[in-house]
Amino acid sequence: MKILIMCDIFDENIASQENILAKYFLKHGHEVSILTSTFESVFDFIANKYDSKREGKIQKLGSLKVIRRPYRLNLLHKLRSFRGARNIIYDESPDMVFMLDIMPDMIEVVRYKKDNPNCRFVMDYHADYSNSGRNLLSIKVLHGIIRKSILGIGMPSLDAIYPVTPASADFLHEVYSVPRDRMELLPLGADMDLGLAIASRNEGRDLRRQLGISEDTVVIFSGGKFARLKRTEILIEAVRRLKHLPIELIIVGAANIGEEAYAGELKQAASGDPHIHFVGWLNNSDLFRYMDMADLAVFPASQSILWVQAVSMGLPLIVGNMGAQDTYYMNPYGNIIELPAEDIHVDKITATLESVLRDPARLGRMQEGARRTFTEVLDWDMLARRATGELEPAFAPTKLAAG
Repeated sequence: MKILIMCDIFDENIASQENILAKYFLKHGHEVSILTSTFESVFDFIANKYDSKREGKIQKLGSLKVIRRPYRLNLLHKLRSFRGARNIIYDESPDMVFMLDIMPDMIEVVRYKKDNPNCRFVMDYHADYSNSGRNLLSIKVLHGIIRKSILGIGMPSLDAIYPVTPASADFLHEVYSVPRDRMELLPLGADMDLGLAIASRNEGRDLRRQLGISEDTVVIFSGGKFARLKRTEILIEAVRRLKHLPIELIIVGAANIGEEAYAGELKQAASGDPHIHFVGWLNNSDLFRYMDMADLAVFPASQSILWVQAVSMGLPLIVGNMGAQDTYYMNPYGNIIELPAEDIHVDKITATLESVLRDPARLGRMQEGARRTFTEVLDWDMLARRATGELEPAFAPTKLAAG
């Protein structure tokens, strides 16, 4: 099958959804192309540092073809359309189009599908109330009128709509009036071929040895793009209160553009504590090495792909739900402790951490639950086949509604 992935940003140095999709579609024998913007850095994309003078190009990354095109339309960095999208879609002549979120170029895919009715057209969706629609203009105009009109044109042609979290399904249903029986949950993915290979070589254990961390020390993993919304300072203070326990905290990541002051505040909060380690932004291999070394992961707030990756590496999670961030689909075996918004504070995180760390049997059960969750829910060998329509949905619409 020839698959065309359409997305606003493709950074080959990260493990985002578009990267995972491309890798696993290729693994399953498909021919894959990506139509994306001229952005090559996710940090430039987040900061809206678009260079209108940068020309398009075609890259070959192994068997993957990446078509980078400048924008024809870039309205307030919210509505973006690729120059020459129609011709590219027809030239690629895909058997399936996988679109990440609602793009104005959905209209061009609809046109292509009318001429090629056997083409499978699917869309995943990442927005929810925690990251989108935060003001009246956004919720009523950008989402409620403009994007809703685009999706309305696309709906009759879409074979599947894949919210990546239950909160995204709620957003689509409540803001876009998408019926719940039109949706199937397709979780964010993790490159577990890489992760399992690292675990099989005991690279986490070797990393412990290199860092001088003993086997009986509990390693806590956290991090991501540093932003105040993630409340990482709470975890730092909680770990500092638990000096009587043998623990080490690993914080991966770097500051979002505009959040450099917050990154400095985090390091100041750690006050040079030798048990708190800032290891910087990591490539995929090193990220999994640190996860393989860890015993559990803690993310005080703001859901990210790291939550999925940590569960896939067999880590129990302690996470904070600031609203619309239900983790039930990743927590079938009690492998996640989810704190409501009112409990996202130092005292509660400290108490929760201590209760888990003082009960090794409970920690072991949670680790086993995380491993089972990966195998049964988050395995992208299975998810890739669901996306192409080879497998039946794993999450029925009634369960999405219940979430």
